[in-house]
Amino acid sequence: MEKLHLYLVRHGESQGNATGDYSTLASGALSALGQAQAQHLVQPLSALHFDLIIVSPLQRALQTIAPYLMQTDQRAEVWPELAEVPLREDRVGIAESWTSQPAELPEELPGRYDFREGQAIQPGPNEPLGQGLYRVEVVKRRLLALVEERPMTILMVSHGHFLRELMNSLFANPEIIFYRHENCGMSSIIGQDTWAVDYLNLPTGPRSQP
Repeated sequence: MEKLHLYLVRHGESQGNATGDYSTLASGALSALGQAQAQHLVQPLSALHFDLIIVSPLQRALQTIAPYLMQTDQRAEVWPELAEVPLREDRVGIAESWTSQPAELPEELPGRYDFREGQAIQPGPNEPLGQGLYRVEVVKRRLLALVEERPMTILMVSHGHFLRELMNSLFANPEIIFYRHENCGMSSIIGQDTWAVDYLNLPTGPRSQP
């Protein structure tokens, strides 16, 4: 029996996604469309059962899962390693560690988040790709360790580049495949030693205009 059923969700549209301007503090928050996408996410997620809900420490991911947590009276575990991975055309080797900085939960969010092992951190600014890839490997090893004793169904709310790198690592692809995730797109993968894709980038709400 396959031990890990992993649901992967990219965050809703951020203000940076909407405007193309990532230079301000507000760019990391959800846009009006992103907030609507987060609300539409509640219904499909409510039809599923999760043994664990894990989320990136970045604001857009935390805001995306907030409506579901509130409506279903659940908590999410914040994994600092789930923050976005830098996008680079040139591939580099995996680093041996990653550099962190303190993280805080936005005050307007409901109190339904717990940093893993109390580590309120996130990646530092201008992180090299190698450190981002190291975080991906940390998450992969941790997920596989969790299901050594019993099967688990886990919901992960993260970012497009991180999800792409994680899927490539889990599937041990010899070449990088660009697994696309739209804002609030959801994928379902099942496996442990070998993997199957149940579905990829399933729309869960309103989409941005091209």
